[in-house]
Amino acid sequence: QNPIEQSGTFELPESQLDRFLMSLQLGYPAVQAERALLAGEDRRDLLAGLSARMSPAELIQAQAEVSLLKAGEALLDYLLALVGATRSDPRIRVGLSPRAARGLLQAARAHAYLAGRHFVIPEDVQAAFVPVARHRVVLSQESREGATQVLQALLRDVPAL
Repeated sequence: QNPIEQSGTFELPESQLDRFLMSLQLGYPAVQAERALLAGEDRRDLLAGLSARMSPAELIQAQAEVSLLKAGEALLDYLLALVGATRSDPRIRVGLSPRAARGLLQAARAHAYLAGRHFVIPEDVQAAFVPVARHRVVLSQESREGATQVLQALLRDVPAL
């Protein structure tokens, strides 16, 4: 989805936004990187040098392994406390859905997997929280902060385990 100042003709409704696992903010490249883009080769030539990091079968296997990672009861309580905070905070008009809670758990599992762990810790939930929640929450009109700032405040306010 485009940034708000670059929104297209039709914005996606909340029900469709909820189907995307994450919202990532890329920002602008550093000046030197942008200079390299301008002075560099044809982009199609750059693609020729890429190779797959894993096969489709390996990806499916990794996804299955991620789903098996353990999330203890205390961790689930923490995750649900964060989700609940999005539903009760006066700065947020629409909080996270059950689908978003499932997505947050799966993203936290993936973060743990990439860190080489077989279990999920609060830091995994914290790393996934803003990207999973940012595009799903709808702020109240009274909110003077952006979604990222509100969600970061919730991470500070909700105690981990």
